[in-house]
Amino acid sequence: MTEFGAPPDPAYMRFLEGLRALVRDPAGTSASRWHPADTKWYPYPVSDWLLEDLSIPDTAPGEALKEHLPYFAGSTHSWELQEFWVRDLFDRIQKVFARESPLHPRSNLVWSPSGGRWRNAIRRTSSLPPPSQGPAPRPQLPAECVQRVEQVREWIRHGYITHDQGQTMINAIVDECT
Repeated sequence: MTEFGAPPDPAYMRFLEGLRALVRDPAGTSASRWHPADTKWYPYPVSDWLLEDLSIPDTAPGEALKEHLPYFAGSTHSWELQEFWVRDLFDRIQKVFARESPLHPRSNLVWSPSGGRWRNAIRRTSSLPPPSQGPAPRPQLPAECVQRVEQVREWIRHGYITHDQGQTMINAIVDECT
């Protein structure tokens, strides 16, 4: 303990710095998501990752981070950070992760600042590992399984099956393929 109190939590400081980076460069970091398991920010481009909805309730940024979407041509996407509220947001995210990760033990949970959405990040199968784009993937799905998951999502979008039915099917596909 120093004369100014305990040193800051390194995980919290990485979280805060990622939010500051988002505010400085909203276009460059919009695909970044917080990975609570190793307490770092990583990009998860859709071309390389499936972002599966596990129906985990959103952890909205609340007062800590306000997203300003463009409303008319020429306006830009931006963020406003209220650092006073960031610690509360960080604690809420860590609590949700601690509660949900045992319920989804084979998942790779990530949190998005845009709406506070939780997703299971599944790397699309590739022969070459990309340089430092997140932790080791859990699980990797073969291309055939990725296509099957995408087909189920298409059925959900068209209303042929409910979201819950689709999620059950996706979970079965992931279990079968991993």
